[in-house]
Amino acid sequence: MDAVIDIGSNSVRLCFMENKIVNPKKVSTTFLSENLAITGSLLPEAIERTTSAIINFINEAKQKGADRIFVFGTEAMRSGKNAYVVSEIVQNATGISIDVISGSDEALCGFIGANAQNEKVCVIDIGGASIELVQGEKQIENGLSLPIGVMRVRDICNNDRQKTHDYYSEQVKKYPRFTYKAVGIGGTATSLSAMVKKMQTYDATSNHGSVITLDELIKLEDQIYACKDSEDIAKTFPSIGEKRARVIGIGCIALIEILKYLNKTEFTVSEHDNIEGYYALKTQQANKN
Repeated sequence: MDAVIDIGSNSVRLCFMENKIVNPKKVSTTFLSENLAITGSLLPEAIERTTSAIINFINEAKQKGADRIFVFGTEAMRSGKNAYVVSEIVQNATGISIDVISGSDEALCGFIGANAQNEKVCVIDIGGASIELVQGEKQIENGLSLPIGVMRVRDICNNDRQKTHDYYSEQVKKYPRFTYKAVGIGGTATSLSAMVKKMQTYDATSNHGSVITLDELIKLEDQIYACKDSEDIAKTFPSIGEKRARVIGIGCIALIEILKYLNKTEFTVSEHDNIEGYYALKTQQANKN
């Protein structure tokens, strides 16, 4: 059994793999990319939250007897001027190094994880610091990673609803106009689906494969912004938690603007994402060696 830890810009996740995931992914929301868009650096408190979560997950993996522990980082680890501090703290505490992957590799991992059936899909991954859109069938045909994730845009637009719409409507024009079936991966897409489905407790099994329409997202956006604050959002939609509630309105707007730009009326939710894709790539590399 192996363990994979994903250091995202919103959260750190752990799962155990044995050809497939052997238990649900564990999530610790740490907001590593908080204020990154303003300063270009990671906040000391964000580094502390994130390194603590990584070290705890690594220790859990060791205690459970993981044969191999893979740790990889994405956009916040790529672009934060002081992100090396995270790697140093984790290396010194655990002896395990962090593999900081490129934007194109992040997109590839998401595509592989979400498209095990080799369908014609456009995979949408809305993260905290970046958003990846890639299209392909058996392999990626085209794709792009942009630094317009929800934490960054919250800081840029000061959490203003209309400014956020205006910002995303312009930024998404940088993506190619993909035509294949839209598939949403990552915490934003899965949380929005759970909210539309009015889940009281998050259930990944029933969420996987759900089809959420653009009209449902537009209605959900109104419901989110009718709430007075993130605590109120979390009470109204208990499946997502208060931390995710802080940025879910931004994520909803991002997905709405992406679907509009792609002329899509719906997207399909995949609970399989870059963790599965990263593990598949590492396993392939190990088999070749």
